[in-house]
Amino acid sequence: MLNKIFIFAFITVSFSALDEYQTKEEYYNKGLVYIQQENYESAFYYMKKASELGSVLAQNNLGVLYGLGHGTDVDIERSNYWIEKAAHGGSAAAQNTLGCFYKDALNGFEQNYEKANYWFEKAAKQGDPFAQYNLAMAYRYGQGFEINFTEALKWFAESTFQGDEIAKQELDKLIEELKLAKKAMSAQ
Repeated sequence: MLNKIFIFAFITVSFSALDEYQTKEEYYNKGLVYIQQENYESAFYYMKKASELGSVLAQNNLGVLYGLGHGTDVDIERSNYWIEKAAHGGSAAAQNTLGCFYKDALNGFEQNYEKANYWFEKAAKQGDPFAQYNLAMAYRYGQGFEINFTEALKWFAESTFQGDEIAKQELDKLIEELKLAKKAMSAQ
């Protein structure tokens, strides 16, 4: 009987010790599973572990969890900390999020189109379709840039190629407006 108790205790301790030796990718992947299951307390635990081990993908998600209060209390300061850390670490999703914070003055950030576009461009060049769309909108409407329809078309097209339907609608709308402008100019 004593042997069975010892073996059970050893197995329990061994499994809990294994948790401490997982890679940041394993923690991140477990966190994603829990996010999909909407088990935010467990997702928070695993994203925090992965974040502390240096996963920029987890750092972005941890920032979002703090910002939404999923699995923890809402903490905008910690949210911003982790999203900024992930953005500086190269996460395109975090860079786009940070761009949105600057563009729309969210999470305590002051509106700053130049900083927003800096982050949108970094993420867009990595292929993030949302950042490509946001960068296209900045060029289209002159938010932090001179209006530049060529750049707007380019970035709407990039986002559209990745399946962004809203970017496709904006691309079609801009092309139609440019056709009408060309037609109006030739009629003069």
